[in-house]
Amino acid sequence: MVNAIKIFKESNVSFVKAGPKIPKLDQIDLRILKIFFKEANQARGPFSASTVELSRLLNEAGVEISQPAVSNRLSRLQRSYVILRHSIRVDYSKLGLHAKFLVRVKANPRVYDAVAQDSLAPMQEISDLYRTGEEYGLLAILRVKGVSEFNSFLVRLYDSADVIDTYTTLVLEERKDSPTFLTLE
Repeated sequence: MVNAIKIFKESNVSFVKAGPKIPKLDQIDLRILKIFFKEANQARGPFSASTVELSRLLNEAGVEISQPAVSNRLSRLQRSYVILRHSIRVDYSKLGLHAKFLVRVKANPRVYDAVAQDSLAPMQEISDLYRTGEEYGLLAILRVKGVSEFNSFLVRLYDSADVIDTYTTLVLEERKDSPTFLTLE
């Protein structure tokens, strides 16, 4: 971490970036999120329920709340970006994408955002892209058919003069791919 901060400071990169205001979540909001995570884990897929069903589950958990109140809370959680989007889960192997790689990218610190937005984000092999606080400050998760497609990806990646180095990990097997919600108690 100290090494990463040193690199950024030497390159005059600012760490301050204003983000959205973080809403205060009460125990009912956290209980709603916990139900979504629990149901998604049990069903091995995204949980989708009506506000009536969610109200019933909350009442069973000892939280007395009406359906309109649940609807209002869900709307507020969406407006405040706590709930970002509804999604589906995909079995990538059924799409012919059998290899998953975690690629850490070391780029010129002055242009991390440009490398992320202009070079990496448009690459269709990348399913997720994160900025980390490490020397290899960008982390991409990508899925490809196999090693030759991964090699083609790397060749295109290194076409950018701002990409300095990469560090790659091949995922052999996914052991847990659904989110878990920490206990509230």
